[in-house]
Amino acid sequence: MKVPKDLAFTWEAKAVRFLGVSPQVASVIVAGLVAATYFVPGFAIGLLPIPLDLQDSTIPIDPYSWAAIITSLLAGFTVFALPYVQTRHQADIANLAPVVPSLDRAGLRDFYVRMASGGSRGRLIASGFGWVFGFLIPVFAVPGAWTLMTGKPDLWQSALPPEAYWAAGWFLVVVPFLIASLSKASYQMITGARRLLAELDARIEVSPLESEALRPLASAGLHTSFIWMIGAAIGMLFVLDSNIESTIIMVFMAGIAVLGGLAAIGPAMAGRRVIRKAKEKALADVRAAIARLHLDVLDPTSDKPVRQLDDQRLAQMGALLAYEDRLEKAPELPITAPTVAQFALYLAIPVGSWLGGAFVERLVDAALG
Repeated sequence: MKVPKDLAFTWEAKAVRFLGVSPQVASVIVAGLVAATYFVPGFAIGLLPIPLDLQDSTIPIDPYSWAAIITSLLAGFTVFALPYVQTRHQADIANLAPVVPSLDRAGLRDFYVRMASGGSRGRLIASGFGWVFGFLIPVFAVPGAWTLMTGKPDLWQSALPPEAYWAAGWFLVVVPFLIASLSKASYQMITGARRLLAELDARIEVSPLESEALRPLASAGLHTSFIWMIGAAIGMLFVLDSNIESTIIMVFMAGIAVLGGLAAIGPAMAGRRVIRKAKEKALADVRAAIARLHLDVLDPTSDKPVRQLDDQRLAQMGALLAYEDRLEKAPELPITAPTVAQFALYLAIPVGSWLGGAFVERLVDAALG
């Protein structure tokens, strides 16, 4: 899957196109490059491994290096997330062509680009807030970072070897850019989806009995949810090292999982509003027809034989009542059983990451005796 040129309005998408590979492959390349900035100079200068007095842990490296590996994976994830989800969303929205008569598939793809790109000012502000928040994370969460910044003892009041301060400096540089990118990606996904769904609401023309025609909206939500869950799964790897304080991380990952759930249901709920609006209009029409027919049956001025009039009108009345009942019972959500099963699998990704990591941890422990 390649990123279309018209979607390359962020540095992540431009990087993927520059590498000439898919977002998945680009994420691996970027993760490797970011990890190299930590491990290559660290081993070359003799700063690694960092000698620390640690709790018992089966992770065969020091916690700084383990955190650097996970941070590098998250850096690769940032290059993968936004280009992947926008490319998928563009294809999903193009599949709505049968129910958007004002636009063909090409028009819908262009329409998505306009909605998704947003304003450069908004992206810049989101990145700025992310950078500030990302800077505060290592300052208060990485031992040695506070001392490196202020020259005063950190919150842990513990003696650290000089190598730890070099590692803390690496996090002070890398993490702010990482969180800035994730913040911008979140802004793009949320605001872009909101604008897109608001515009599509007025353009979609669909029968109230054809909720499945809006299944591309549910697919778009699932693709966004998939991205959030992958990010949560990577973050869960931090907690495998007992020397890393995991409380804040677990709360943060739980928040990501909630956002993933909201992302999955949001477009489907927009489709539900469209179907409900069409259903309310259809029900109003059929009930008006039933009311007119009822008055016609009772019309004493009719020149038709009463029995013939009753038979004909009763047949029509039965058909209208059956149609009314079908409309009332018609599903409104463009969600099917396979969609629910797919979302359940996505929810299992972070849990599977933690269980898989714990399993590998036990294997390493057994191998090391």
